[in-house]
Amino acid sequence: MAELEHSPDTSFERDVVCEDEEAFCLSTDNIANLQSLLQQLKLEVERLEELKLQNMKSVVQAIRAELAEYWDKCFYSQQQRDAFSAYYDEDYTEALLQLHDTEVGKVKSHYEAHKELFEAVQKWEENWKLFLELERKTADPSRFANRGGSLLKEEKQRAKLQKTLSKLQEELESRIQAWEQEREEPFLVKGQQFMEYVTEQWQLYHMEKEKEKQERHLKKSRQIETEMMYGSTPRTPIKRRLLGPHTPGKVRKLGQARTPIRVAAKPPRPRLRERNKENQSQLNGTTLSGGCSPAAPAQRNHSVNSVASTYSEFAVIHLF
Repeated sequence: MAELEHSPDTSFERDVVCEDEEAFCLSTDNIANLQSLLQQLKLEVERLEELKLQNMKSVVQAIRAELAEYWDKCFYSQQQRDAFSAYYDEDYTEALLQLHDTEVGKVKSHYEAHKELFEAVQKWEENWKLFLELERKTADPSRFANRGGSLLKEEKQRAKLQKTLSKLQEELESRIQAWEQEREEPFLVKGQQFMEYVTEQWQLYHMEKEKEKQERHLKKSRQIETEMMYGSTPRTPIKRRLLGPHTPGKVRKLGQARTPIRVAAKPPRPRLRERNKENQSQLNGTTLSGGCSPAAPAQRNHSVNSVASTYSEFAVIHLF
């Protein structure tokens, strides 16, 4: 009854499940009721079994997700995962569920027994991924356009990661050696011993760097060959920084007619007016009748007093 999560409802059920067997009276009615109860329990079990089979697929898939999580924590290789063939079985039965339960329990126990060591390896993995990410940024030429000291920050972070990786590697190497000597079995990370795994990661890193270097050299040589055959491509000159547009002090509106400016002349002085008349008569040398004077030819007055001394006086003379 407890497994079925069912509590006794009637007095008969309470008598059946009571701890004192002598308190139960084996009468004809009780035996008949007992058979009826057993039949009901069988029907309930069958219903639950059918429901279990219907939900077996979702239950197995949930257990598989948990199993994959522990595989990742224990750094299982693909070969180690493939060894559990039931993981790929699509016949969702109770036997398959039992196999998955057993496998989850085994891997979980392995992880809990060596949790500190697996967490240290996980920390090395996380720092290694950060290091590779910074290396990819270093190969990006657009990073030189960044400002705000980002390049200096990247270099400091890169140097810090290298020190952290080296320190973690030394600590893990000593701890794993002690672990292997104690248990007389290798500590595997993705199917390899830890130091072999670390060495392989560095080799892959250097191979990738060498590949990028060769690709750059190949691209440069192809560019040189193209320039030798067809000539070099003129590069676009660097544009100078444009200054702000020059704004004139006064901007004349389009279509606006100009207004003539009239300069008001100063009234002539009396002395200048008399002097101008004298100079005019001497320069003309004529009489009122228009005839020539019998006297000697008129001499021009070149005295300082008869000549305009300033430009303003000269302008007044011509105005009058």
